[in-house]
Amino acid sequence: MKKAYITSDLHLLHERIIKNAERTEYMPFSRTKAIQMSWDIVNSINQQIPDDNDVILWNLGDIYFGPTLSTKDLSLLHDFVKIMKGKHRRLNLVLGNHDRPFIQTIMNLGFDYIYDYPVLINQRYILSHEPVFLSDNQFINIHGHTHQKYVGSDYFCWVLENKEMVVKAYKDARRKCPFNPELKKENWQQLIVNPTQYKNICWDANNYKVLNLWKVMDN
Repeated sequence: MKKAYITSDLHLLHERIIKNAERTEYMPFSRTKAIQMSWDIVNSINQQIPDDNDVILWNLGDIYFGPTLSTKDLSLLHDFVKIMKGKHRRLNLVLGNHDRPFIQTIMNLGFDYIYDYPVLINQRYILSHEPVFLSDNQFINIHGHTHQKYVGSDYFCWVLENKEMVVKAYKDARRKCPFNPELKKENWQQLIVNPTQYKNICWDANNYKVLNLWKVMDN
């Protein structure tokens, strides 16, 4: 039995996330504070989950944020990923919107698997960066991206990318997709999303001082 731990939106080395996501411990934000925040995050993760062969650490995107990636930042990112991976853990990443400009670099940081689309695990949990639309309560979407904001009953993300992602998740589970993939934009208001089908796993979703790791058992 493998143990899967999930977190998201670390925004390592991102100065303004300190203000935007109210990481009050590091205000006022600065380059120095952003570096300290990043070390605190990865060390906290390393201390709180076992470093065993049966452990998988998922990050649901936005591992890094910045207009450019300097040589110094790249060196720090290698160190951060090495700490999160430990000696025995498997480290997986579902790409976030802020990861994509640095995809070639991220592919060489040491992640075991990098996914460009949501992943279905244990035939029940859809892991994604942005929240995806769900119309079957047998699935639970664990997502990042929204930080302190929670998905409400009137929220859904039905852009082409997410539409294809959800359809793929159903196909991977060998289940018939229960909604029409060709749904027109003018019919969106007819959709109802049950917020209990979503779990926000952003680092900032609760209180920054509480490590936002969520554990699910994976066969």
